[in-house]
Amino acid sequence: LRVDEVPAPLAPWWSWVLYGETSPDCPWQTAEATRVCAWPGRVALAVDDAGASFELDVEVWGEAEVPLPGREGQWPQDVRVDDAPAVVVARDGVPTLQLAAGRHRLAGRVEWQRAPETLQVPPAYGLLELTLRGQPVPTPRRAAGGELWLASPVAADAQAEADALRLQVYRKLVDELPLHVETLLELDVSGTQRELAFAGAMLADGVPMRLDSPLPARLEADGRLRVQVRPGHWQLRVTSRLPGPVSRLTRPPADAHWPPDEVWVFDARPALRVVEPTGGTPVDPRQTGLPAEWQA
Repeated sequence: LRVDEVPAPLAPWWSWVLYGETSPDCPWQTAEATRVCAWPGRVALAVDDAGASFELDVEVWGEAEVPLPGREGQWPQDVRVDDAPAVVVARDGVPTLQLAAGRHRLAGRVEWQRAPETLQVPPAYGLLELTLRGQPVPTPRRAAGGELWLASPVAADAQAEADALRLQVYRKLVDELPLHVETLLELDVSGTQRELAFAGAMLADGVPMRLDSPLPARLEADGRLRVQVRPGHWQLRVTSRLPGPVSRLTRPPADAHWPPDEVWVFDARPALRVVEPTGGTPVDPRQTGLPAEWQA
């Protein structure tokens, strides 16, 4: 709530409740019950035989610790925030900057005497623009932990794939009080790393409760799901609830990326009420890509 929305008897307690809270405006990362206060943009990384230079923009909602490329033995030097020198500290061996709220431009360089096979890049950086010895690399190779392979890109890039996306959508409607909707998005991505926004991740009037994603992702205020995608097969889950009584459900309008059909399952709760779903086309769940635990 904003301070002007708090009931009058509770308003005097506002500062007491938030005492010591440095980032009340940061969105929640529900899987870890922590706040995420920074959203990095595209990282431009130029690698040569002497080192790697990086630049990126970061949006910060509250005081935030932002990790940088590098690690012990590959420590970033000459780091600047908005063209001013900045102090880099170690957090569990990861080079980190402390940033205030706002939009910031970060830059720095990791130097070495002999080029390593890999460079550590924070997994939170979903978009990476890599130039290796002056040659662009459209599809950089990254491990799950964030390691970036610094191999010659000539052979791999000669057969670079075009940008393509295959999206399948499954929803589980759980007739609890209130009604819950779990939306599973299966993405098959090829081509370059890029940022996509999906408008149909929640049904109309849905209130988000949880977002699980192996890729950097966030739910915007208008309900769109923004994801920084890279080549591979990915599964994202969005859990929401529908406030108030529900008698009709309608799928959201499809956008450019959304498939023409969705598969829905209904998880009844007969101890609460008896419901008979109508509408739609019944299908055999075994003939779909539904998760095994949803097929019953």
